[in-house]
Amino acid sequence: MSVSISIENVTKRYGNNTVIPNLSLNIKNGEFFTLLGPSGCGKTTILRMIAGFNTIEAGIIKFDNEIINDIPAYKRNIGMVFQNYAIFPHLTVRENIEYGLKLRKLPKEKIKEKVDNILHAVKIEEYQNKLPEILSGGQQQRVALARAIVISPNVLIMDEPLSNLDAKLRIEMRNVIKDIQKQIGITTVYVTHDQEEALAISDRIAIIKDGNIQQIASPINIYSRPYNVFVSTFVGHSNLFNCKIKKINGKIEIVFKSGFSIDMSTLIDESIIENDDDVIAAVRPEEFIMSDNSNSIKAKIISKTFLGKYTNYFIKCDDSDEIIEYSEDSFLQNDLSDINIIPNKNRINVFTKDMEKNLIIGTKKEEL
Repeated sequence: MSVSISIENVTKRYGNNTVIPNLSLNIKNGEFFTLLGPSGCGKTTILRMIAGFNTIEAGIIKFDNEIINDIPAYKRNIGMVFQNYAIFPHLTVRENIEYGLKLRKLPKEKIKEKVDNILHAVKIEEYQNKLPEILSGGQQQRVALARAIVISPNVLIMDEPLSNLDAKLRIEMRNVIKDIQKQIGITTVYVTHDQEEALAISDRIAIIKDGNIQQIASPINIYSRPYNVFVSTFVGHSNLFNCKIKKINGKIEIVFKSGFSIDMSTLIDESIIENDDDVIAAVRPEEFIMSDNSNSIKAKIISKTFLGKYTNYFIKCDDSDEIIEYSEDSFLQNDLSDINIIPNKNRINVFTKDMEKNLIIGTKKEEL
């Protein structure tokens, strides 16, 4: 039976090093919840605390309303899938999947029924009597997934399960994982540092930095309305511009260094924003559009990279000290060296000077 997970004010230390300072989050029953962040941010530590492999120094962890702090890992009824597969090389595919069921002493008929069902679900029936050594990486990962799910765990945890696969197999397997998770409805906690993978597979994503949650939201809101500059630049790419707030005749504008300005009626209550406040505008490469308007960003193309459907242009402009990126449909065949561009004001984000808060109306740090 699937459960919700509640983590309340949890702290994890290794000696004098605090890796998780004060973590609180709630994962819904049946949700596909992803922990995303750079290497060393604490996401695997969080996963191991949920699984019971790591002790905690403060706080509580609950499955539904049951505190599990003192319940050992083997009694938490958790299915686990790791990047190294961890399947037994001397056992056949069927024997690997049966292993956990035999430990639970289920009747033979029930074991056969459950294994038959999961073999069909992960589409490896034809390999059931083969040893793992003859299977591809993707097929071995399907075995690991089947073995984790067949025991009907309360929670499925997955730690970088696709990192050993090539690009095409990663896409195939993430679709398999997502489809099976939805079919079974099991609460899943997934760890990855791959932003595209997280966006493609998750119901909600928690962005982690230095053991702290930066934002919890749906994939679309993580990408389109990041809570702070770290999220904006970690998930996808954002060009950053130093701008100023201008209040003119009851309107709010942001003004770039060159004098280019945008009417930003989507900013939060203007009483929070003062005239001449410094802010950071974040514009993703695809959020620029070409323009012949005099009120635009004048730029020079330095180089370009063909990426199939899109071409990335690396451009220099007076509004930024950095080379910025602008993406365009490759079939437009832009051969210009000097261009005028303007950001789509409905899609750009504006942050406080300290980069810690998005000023666009409706942006939330945690989306329930």
